[in-house]
Amino acid sequence: MRALVLAAIAALVGGFAWGQPTQDTVTLPQFMEDLDYLQFLNAAQLTSEQLQTLLDLQLAWQAELVPTADVAAALDEVRKRVLAGATADQAINALGPRQQAVQAAQQRLQESQGTLTTQLAESLTDEQRAALVWATSPAHYLQNVVDALTGARAVPDEMWTQMRTGLTQGIGTLIMQADPGAGVTPEGIGALLDGARGMSNEEFAAAAPGLARAWAAKLMPNLLRQLEDPVAQQERVKGACQRLLTFERGPELVEARLDAQTQK
Repeated sequence: MRALVLAAIAALVGGFAWGQPTQDTVTLPQFMEDLDYLQFLNAAQLTSEQLQTLLDLQLAWQAELVPTADVAAALDEVRKRVLAGATADQAINALGPRQQAVQAAQQRLQESQGTLTTQLAESLTDEQRAALVWATSPAHYLQNVVDALTGARAVPDEMWTQMRTGLTQGIGTLIMQADPGAGVTPEGIGALLDGARGMSNEEFAAAAPGLARAWAAKLMPNLLRQLEDPVAQQERVKGACQRLLTFERGPELVEARLDAQTQK
């Protein structure tokens, strides 16, 4: 029982708003998180109508994070007792029967998150679901490699050798983690990189949109077959929608993306 309540309190304290003033200045880590979220949001390829749906669901989720007065008081007591030197278990035990109210609040949060996530997933087209499956796949890292090559293919040979070595090592590590049975060699990875460098600018521009997926088919074939499994796809879409829904600064970013999209 205490373990469940402890987990509930940890989640609630991390999620509930405590009325603290917001920061006007975004820190560098927050900026990088925001960029990552925006890239993920762009990968979903949502229409303006879907962005508005996402924004509405985000606001509904954030409203759920505001605790009732009794739960807020209980959480505040726990925090104060721990600050005074008590252990988490001691602070929780001191709540007595009010532990149940905290646990019930956490259960409501989980149910709400599941409902809102499902609503978002159901608003997506098959093409958008496929895009999110790809965006959440380790193979999507290869798109970063392709993007890096866009401006790096013309570097001097010495610099290219260093870059090629680093990229080969990075891709090799990725393969070992995501598809250890692929049997890919560093030489095979390097050949793909050299092939991309050897293309003309026109050839590379034409190949770039599908290059990451083509490489993934050669470098991580087992992973791609796993991604074709309907159950695996459903889980990835669910996780992606949950991320889109629950990111703390998501509403601000989605609203900005919506404004930018409607101004095109």
